[in-house]
Amino acid sequence: MLEINLLPEEFRVKEKAQTTQLPLVKIGIAAGACLALLTVFFYFDYLGSNARLKKLDAEWKEVQPQAQVLNNLKNEVENVLKTEKDFLERFVTTQRPLTQVLEWLSGNLPESGWLTGVSLKHQAQKRDLVIQGLCLATKEKSSIESIELYLHQLKELMPETKLSLTTSRQIVENVELTQFTAIFQWDTGEAKKA
Repeated sequence: MLEINLLPEEFRVKEKAQTTQLPLVKIGIAAGACLALLTVFFYFDYLGSNARLKKLDAEWKEVQPQAQVLNNLKNEVENVLKTEKDFLERFVTTQRPLTQVLEWLSGNLPESGWLTGVSLKHQAQKRDLVIQGLCLATKEKSSIESIELYLHQLKELMPETKLSLTTSRQIVENVELTQFTAIFQWDTGEAKKA
């Protein structure tokens, strides 16, 4: 059967061409659903992260006093104790103990001699051991021989040192004495470290 439309053109119902609105609606619905799913996912992720943060804050409140004490100790070690240690290593302690050196000084001292002064000078790259004393001459040895023998024995005990000696004669209450000043000098090894 045939249908004929006898209406004039202006009154006729025009058939609309099929448009592509249906795929746009589907894409919009799919995008909205994805957005809703992502929103729900990120909301639950936010809630979980928030709960973990609260738990971590509670643990930190328990540990914070201990951490503060540890930080204070760390600062004290780095600032105060380290500088004291460096100072002691650099200027106070030596490669040989001072008590051992004092023992050598008194143990090898001749019977006719005595010490008037002993000092140890610390400098950045060297140490100076200054020995001052007086000596009397005996029947067997002169005072210079006794001093030289004494210093020779000390030099054997400290072979890496350099020795310089000055002597002078003094007369005290009609007794002739020999005054001596011996300086033992050695490197500290600081120049090698630098």
